[in-house]
Amino acid sequence: MIQELNVNNFDQEINKDKPVVVEFYTTACSHCKKLVGALNKLSEEKGDDVFFGKCNIDQEALLQSRFDISAVPTLLFIKNGEIKNRLVGEVHPLIIQEEIKKLA
Repeated sequence: MIQELNVNNFDQEINKDKPVVVEFYTTACSHCKKLVGALNKLSEEKGDDVFFGKCNIDQEALLQSRFDISAVPTLLFIKNGEIKNRLVGEVHPLIIQEEIKKLA
């Protein structure tokens, strides 16, 4: 399950002891819509081992600015609150899986 993140819950959710994947998106973005299917499947496969979140930059301008999001989709790979990698654009699910493995 992918949890919607906002300025009120973002820091709490990314500071977990497990890998965190956050997608920054907009509802109008066609690449974001394609990516959401892969992320939903990965979140089901990984279960409680990986936290998946998403953040709509149209509604969360403060988070967009804080993380310097200039294009969507942008994926952040986070461990213990620290950004370990960032991927921009439509990304193949196998690449996302490899990035998650690097966080373990």
